[in-house]
Amino acid sequence: GGGRYALRPTRRANSSSVQPSAKLPFEVDTNVAKHTEIYRYDNFRVFAALRMFTVSQAFLWAYMAQVCYTITDPKEAPPPGADTSGRFGGLFQFLRERLTTQPYRYGLVVFCTAVGTVVAVGSSMFVLRNVRSLLLLKGGQRVAVQTYAPFKELRTFQVPLEHVSCGQSRLQKSSYITLKIKDHRMHYVLDQRGLFPHPELFDNTVGMARKLK
Repeated sequence: GGGRYALRPTRRANSSSVQPSAKLPFEVDTNVAKHTEIYRYDNFRVFAALRMFTVSQAFLWAYMAQVCYTITDPKEAPPPGADTSGRFGGLFQFLRERLTTQPYRYGLVVFCTAVGTVVAVGSSMFVLRNVRSLLLLKGGQRVAVQTYAPFKELRTFQVPLEHVSCGQSRLQKSSYITLKIKDHRMHYVLDQRGLFPHPELFDNTVGMARKLK
């Protein structure tokens, strides 16, 4: 299903397959013997609505650009003998004379196209930033990041754990936790309303602040 990782399930490892790491009593063993989910926030309904908003805005502003191009066509101007008396008739004639010139006509098309592009890209980036779940992979050296996506339900990618830096502590009173991933331009966001099935494991892996070179 769309909510599952594209990772093959692993059998329970034998005691000899993963060597236990030496640790002090207060330390957490991050060398996990199997893929372990450390964060999840299911909010499909909200992001499905955002996907519909993104697509509808793209079509809306494309349609507006086409309408502006059509109604400002000089060939569609009223005949010379048309009645333009009255306040609204004079205003319509004033706008018609100016908006049918090439600079204004194409300016309206460019404006509608630019607004549609900005709205669609902005909405898409907002959706892509939101993390649905984090999976610490077997061995504890890599993490699978699953985010929501603007044109499908989810997208998943894997990165080395050392390439992930956390901006805030899980224990801070903030609505979101930000993650910076090396070679990714944008920061990713974890909603604090999500679940942390293994909070100490999260704090000692993804939840650590690192200097990314």
